[in-house]
Amino acid sequence: MGSRPELHLRVEIRDNPLVAAVTGRERELAICSGFLDAASERFAVLVLAGEAGVGKTTVWRETTRIAESRGFRVLTCRPAQAEATFSLSAVADLLDRVPDAVEALHEPQRRALEVALFRAEPGETPLDQRAVATAVRELFTGLASERPVVVAIDDVQWLDTASAAILQFVLRRLVTERVALVVARRLAEPAHLRIDDLVPPERLTRITIGPLSLGALHQLLKQRLERPLPRSALIRVHKTSAGNPLFALEIGRLLTERGIPAVGEPLPVPADIGAVVLERVGQLPAATREVLLVAAMLAEPRTDLVSAALGRAIEDDLGPAERDEIATCEGDRIRFAHPLFAEAIVSTAPASERRRTHRRLADVVEGLEERVRHRALAAERPDEATAAVVHAAARDAIFRGAPRAAAELLELALRLGEPGAAREALRLLELAECLHAVGETDRTLELLEGSAWVHWPPELCARAVALLGDVLSYTAPPAAAIETLDAMLRQPLPAQARAAVHTLLSYHRSMDFDPSRAAQEAEAALALLEPLGEDADPGIHARALSMRLRSRVFLGQGLDRTIVDRVLRLEARLPPGRRQLDRPSAGFGFWFKHVDDLDASRSWLTRELEALGDEPRQRDALEHLAVTECWAGNLELARAHARSALELSEPGSVSELRATSALALVEAYLGSVDDVRALSRCLPSMWSLPQVEIRFGAALGLVYLSLGDQAAADDHLRTCLAAAEQLGWREPGVLRIHADAAEAAVAVGDLERAAEIAGFLERHGERTGHRWSRATGARVSALLLAARGDLEHALATVERALEVHEGLPMPLELGRTLLVKGRIERRTRLRSRAKQSFEQAAEIFDRIGARLWAERARDELERVGLRRATAGELTTNERRVAELAARGLTNREVAAALFLSPKTVEANLARAYRKLGVRSRAELGARRAELLQT
Repeated sequence: MGSRPELHLRVEIRDNPLVAAVTGRERELAICSGFLDAASERFAVLVLAGEAGVGKTTVWRETTRIAESRGFRVLTCRPAQAEATFSLSAVADLLDRVPDAVEALHEPQRRALEVALFRAEPGETPLDQRAVATAVRELFTGLASERPVVVAIDDVQWLDTASAAILQFVLRRLVTERVALVVARRLAEPAHLRIDDLVPPERLTRITIGPLSLGALHQLLKQRLERPLPRSALIRVHKTSAGNPLFALEIGRLLTERGIPAVGEPLPVPADIGAVVLERVGQLPAATREVLLVAAMLAEPRTDLVSAALGRAIEDDLGPAERDEIATCEGDRIRFAHPLFAEAIVSTAPASERRRTHRRLADVVEGLEERVRHRALAAERPDEATAAVVHAAARDAIFRGAPRAAAELLELALRLGEPGAAREALRLLELAECLHAVGETDRTLELLEGSAWVHWPPELCARAVALLGDVLSYTAPPAAAIETLDAMLRQPLPAQARAAVHTLLSYHRSMDFDPSRAAQEAEAALALLEPLGEDADPGIHARALSMRLRSRVFLGQGLDRTIVDRVLRLEARLPPGRRQLDRPSAGFGFWFKHVDDLDASRSWLTRELEALGDEPRQRDALEHLAVTECWAGNLELARAHARSALELSEPGSVSELRATSALALVEAYLGSVDDVRALSRCLPSMWSLPQVEIRFGAALGLVYLSLGDQAAADDHLRTCLAAAEQLGWREPGVLRIHADAAEAAVAVGDLERAAEIAGFLERHGERTGHRWSRATGARVSALLLAARGDLEHALATVERALEVHEGLPMPLELGRTLLVKGRIERRTRLRSRAKQSFEQAAEIFDRIGARLWAERARDELERVGLRRATAGELTTNERRVAELAARGLTNREVAAALFLSPKTVEANLARAYRKLGVRSRAELGARRAELLQT
């Protein structure tokens, strides 16, 4: 790489008087150049790490310069320590250079960014951070479609938490896009942006910027000092500074000013770089330090803001800092030569001076959040008026989709506010809710356990209980959560708080596989809430109703749409600040699919996926969407959803196992036998989770059933069904294994067990109206009748099953029922009808990609044994594919024309060849006229 023409041994940093030539970094710049080569083709990340003052920013700057020279679009931000608490300050800096791209976004995304960045007022509901993150991702992707993009962040350890959360969301979802992230960070400094957790190792380039060699240091000092140092002094400087260029340069300046000590005498320098910087700063005039203090405490250190805060012109006062290369003015911005200088300025200022500066800044800064932060930090003692203003700003941050910033503001409000008042309880509660919203469950739990929430006002007490229960669902297994909640009921809680506890017990008992007790707890909660009428907290009431709904679904009683409507009306009554955090209707998408309403499930889950602001909930939505689309026959989409859920899961976690089991189900539908077996073996130690064990067993059972290995299918499915019954789940639509288990039982001759399952399905279907239970129950009954030799009634029963299928959007189930119908018709010597049933089944299986079932349908078709097919006997798909192929189109062109996959075209064409008795496209072309006549 070192021979590339764009690399130079000494490259001048343009437009930066604080940095001279890039000296001694040839190796690092060669790696950076190679990184940019790769980044021009796909997503990649470069991390430049090193100690303070070692030259990370120099390499970072040169990398961005090289990128611009090669045609990259470069978006930069250089967060300072003062900015670390201001929400989305880094994102705002990155997007400042592309206002046209922001304007070009679709309206919802553009609106989200404008609200988040204080360019528009928020609406009546809190802005979801996911909407902002999605907008940033779309913006990066759109820019990268035009030319490669470099997102460059210096001092990433000062990145604000909201910007870090947005970038983490984006980084997880970049794969082939031509977007490169280039960051510089200090070693041993914690950073909010967890790059190692987000980026695959093959996409990550890491460079540790080490000390300069003696020769490189000599070149640096020769360039930057008024006169060169003798070699003996240079060696001592290199040793004392440990090759750190900033430290060495400061020592060199001192030696130039004071003279070089005699041999054997110590160098007149402090022991570390921090002390050197403090000494340099301490030599500045007081007026200059005052200017620099204001600049260091500003999120955006513009000269006009500094001047306004001090009430005077600052050019003359800034001069000494520029001459000493401590800070400079770039346009209208004051930039420190190194963040250490800003830190030294702030740390050496007395507390009284810092508070005075905060008071000054509170009067001149523009943003509400920055203004109230300065006002809060200026306070010397508790001040309820200031606390109220900060509290209002926290709520504004929630509405702008920045719960982390809101949490920080609430902590300030708590520090400043009056203790013991009801408003303190409200602030504590809202702080806990914000912490929970950003996934800090440990801190949420610590805050609640340290609060006397039992003595809070009743409505706040009830909300605290509900929040505590939510936290327990993330941090404790169901049995432990139940024990904690039962203990709460022994305390003198207000009625709504007791109702909240019963609601939480309903949830955790359902997770402990006790739906009957879960239903009892939900009814106990509603018995306390419903007498209160409009006075009941709408969030707690909605949760209790949703648990009643959930319990009834799992008990096989169907899904009551009137409860859905009541929950939505209650949620609409919630204050805007709670509506996003306290929304039990988010679970409805999970449950609609259990009662055959796949369209509603898809609609709810997709809406949740677009609106949710945290990855655990997004992962859950994706997992359930995978199952919904699988049952709906959209198998490739289902596979994509399952894989996305898997990518968002922590390795070795329950969520990973759930996502893996969803993927196993999809692969079973697709007929990927080896994949299902591999997935089922991937986490054997976790198989103590019964619902997941059932999912894996059901996937294996379906695979063996589709392979025709009836004994293996029966072994798995019989075990799964028994386990499901032990869980108390009486809704067959939760797992949809009953029909498979019954079919396997018929195949192995256990007709009594199959009849019991069929009876259960048909009774359930009649009671609830669920079409899947009715259709598959009738299909199994037809199999039973056929097994007993009653073919006439078997045919009538399977015809009845097909009538029910008309309102059921589950194509695999329809195809399997057609397969059963065709077998019965063949046995009754209705061979033409059997052939038609098998062809319809095969076409369905081919269309959705269920390979093994399609092969079984074709095998059955061969067994019908009718004369050789003509073009008129081809299926619709086979005829359309054959006609286009006869015209000379390639398989890929046929696929594009008919909106099919190339594999489906290949399979249809192979069957058409076999039916028509041809071996090539030429022979097929000879029969084109016959094809066109049909």
